Amino acid sequence: MEPGLSLDSRLKVTQAFGLAVSRVEKNATCRALFTRLGASGADRLVAAIYQQAPPEVVARRCRGGAAAAINPGSTLTWICPQFAGLAVQRAAMTLIHEALHSAGLPERPLVAGALSSAEINNLVCADCGL
Repeated sequence: MEPGLSLDSRLKVTQAFGLAVSRVEKNATCRALFTRLGASGADRLVAAIYQQAPPEVVARRCRGGAAAAINPGSTLTWICPQFAGLAVQRAAMTLIHEALHSAGLPERPLVAGALSSAEINNLVCADCGL
């Protein structure tokens, strides 16, 4: 985590991170989400840099209820203001969702034919037991 992350967001990231890593390491179907992309879920989560989303990211990427944002292939995960208010399981799902993007998973509408954000969330919830 980087300096500047609000205290509430920092606490939620810490709680969710442990649960997310645990699910990826102990749950074969959750781990497989990453292996299909040629990546390790635990490695992607550990490599992540969590920063508070700056105003321009909040305006562009945190609208519509998004709790975090990342550019595919990046390790920098922007934490949106609403992240701190999530239940720990939902926050862990969000960290895994963003880690999948870090591993290269695209998202619709940016990539035609890719899964939507809601479809990725449903997949993570089902396959990771969240």
